[in-house]
Amino acid sequence: MKRFIPIAVASLLSAFALGCGSDDSGTPTISDPNPDGLLVEYVRTGGFAPNLQQLTIQVDGDAELLSGYEPDPPKRQQFELSATELADLEAAVEAADLGAVETGDGVCADCFYYEISTADAKVELSDADLFEGSTSSVPNEVLELLDQLAAVLDEHAKETPMTGG
Repeated sequence: MKRFIPIAVASLLSAFALGCGSDDSGTPTISDPNPDGLLVEYVRTGGFAPNLQQLTIQVDGDAELLSGYEPDPPKRQQFELSATELADLEAAVEAADLGAVETGDGVCADCFYYEISTADAKVELSDADLFEGSTSSVPNEVLELLDQLAAVLDEHAKETPMTGG
């Protein structure tokens, strides 16, 4: 699979990653997920203004979101999925064959870039891979998983770049 994250987006991810772990500055950092307890991790970066949303959901429904615009430090939000949300997301993760995704060059102006990781697989794609007429092949089940993750953000994210909070 081609690596398509442009330098600006990679720089943004690097800036946020540098803050991971213990941080005495008060900057929020994503908790280290328990590998046995990870259901899915979803990262969305890019767009017109460089932003990041990193959502980590554990199998028990505990969720953590880091979000923000560069160069400001990301904001952390923790929440818990309802039993229905968790069941729907578990079904979407199980149905999505991340290994079946075939991406194109993935480059386009002001696109969002996505990374979905589970205990078994990881996929990186961009809006260019999702446009009708793209040479990419993204199974409907993966698109449904993207929709489920966006719905979780819409429902629970209070202060993120995408919700305007």
